[in-house]
Amino acid sequence: MKIEKQLDFPKGFTVRKVIELVTINERFASKIYFKTESHQCNGKSLLGLMSFMLMTTIGEEYTLSVEGEDAEQVVQFWNYFVNKLHEKIPLSYWEEEGAETVQEAMCHSMSVLNSSVRSVAKSYLKTGKKEI
Repeated sequence: MKIEKQLDFPKGFTVRKVIELVTINERFASKIYFKTESHQCNGKSLLGLMSFMLMTTIGEEYTLSVEGEDAEQVVQFWNYFVNKLHEKIPLSYWEEEGAETVQEAMCHSMSVLNSSVRSVAKSYLKTGKKEI
């Protein structure tokens, strides 16, 4: 059985979620592919799926293509998995405080960079030097 489903790329993928997805996809007998107009990857390949997730923007249309005897189960699992992406994990008081502190520090560090630091960073990135 072959099932192709057009979907919009969801928000909420992290490296941990991609690893979890590949681990579970490997348990299915079906062939699983994710496709956009410019990319295609095997849903059981960690590197393939990781690059697909990086190259696909949130809301972009993609196709989930599943071929095999358990194709319906794969599609049901995918729907369940995507819905779970949006569930918030409850954090303790100290975890929430830590997350807020890190976020504030990151925002502050982005505003501190002056034009000369940005210029050096840009030239470093353009030349591909390994050492400064």
